[in-house]
Amino acid sequence: MAEVIKKERMFPLQTSRTAPAGPRQIPWSVAEVAYGEYTRLYGSSQSLERLAERGGFGWCEMDSLHPKWREEVNEINSLREQVAKLQRFKDYVHSRLDAAGVPTDPESSHKAEGCRIGGRLDVLIGERDRLRECVGKIDVGGIIESVNEIASFYGDAGDQYGLPVHDKRAWCEIRDAIWTDIRRPFIAAELLAAIEPKTEGE
Repeated sequence: MAEVIKKERMFPLQTSRTAPAGPRQIPWSVAEVAYGEYTRLYGSSQSLERLAERGGFGWCEMDSLHPKWREEVNEINSLREQVAKLQRFKDYVHSRLDAAGVPTDPESSHKAEGCRIGGRLDVLIGERDRLRECVGKIDVGGIIESVNEIASFYGDAGDQYGLPVHDKRAWCEIRDAIWTDIRRPFIAAELLAAIEPKTEGE
């Protein structure tokens, strides 16, 4: 079924006054089922390609050749919509992971299945667990205050002490790296809270 979902080629249909209204195009795979019955009844002198060039089957003809064609088309369309929604959700999660600084393609057990997002979420969960273990052991406020003091000294008072420009830039890079490391587990926790399913009652 996954292959059918990906298949974009469509087969044309003709309207019929004597049959319930239907789509003007259907997936080629559905037409192939009807064509199988068509060849059993009328032979294979006309290929499915040729029938498509001539406008395809009519709705009434489809009802006769493949009685459940409408249900099958509806199922395929529904699955395609679900796949599109899933892809949009994956794109959203990847964008949030990118913003959180999570590696784009980490080594993980999910790689064999081609699931890059699984490995990225594993990294995020690890960051969250690290936060839970460490948050009670560190003085986050003191560390942040120290980082801000570094920024103030090397950003504002550096000239007063004759600190070379390249040294100030280097210290600013170090400061930013420290700040990123401090914030990473918090970002992980916030992001997981945003994408994890809510339990009943929350």
